[in-house]
Amino acid sequence: MNRTVLMFLTTILLSLVFLMGLAFESRPAKADFGPIYIMSDGSVIGTTHILSADNVTYTFDADISGFLVVKKSDITMDGYGYTLQEPGNGIGIDLSGMTNVTVHNVQVTAALYGIFLNSSSNIIIRENNLTANGVGINLIDSFDNRI
Repeated sequence: MNRTVLMFLTTILLSLVFLMGLAFESRPAKADFGPIYIMSDGSVIGTTHILSADNVTYTFDADISGFLVVKKSDITMDGYGYTLQEPGNGIGIDLSGMTNVTVHNVQVTAALYGIFLNSSSNIIIRENNLTANGVGINLIDSFDNRI
């Protein structure tokens, strides 16, 4: 067999072995980036790490990298001590226009605004850890909130 052909076949074989190794390599779950939504119908878009069995109580089951926009009122969010890290330096948890939302036990870090309320009411924010944010909690035109 020609030496050039043998080198070519060896290169192909080694490439295939390498690619198969990548295919079966164990990797940690990819982190979430970008927008995450709790929609008005109760669905969660953008992550698999916020769970709800009843579309009323939402729980984190891992650290999340992204920003969370809540579009559903009358819910409770329990972070179970997990971290929401906002990678774009914007808003960690956006509760604009929401009513009757409870946020507790969430670690929010690296956001310009850790938790943002604009025209929000009856919001309860308790037992959270807001660190390395420009502003921990920002309130605009909001009322009857408990922090």
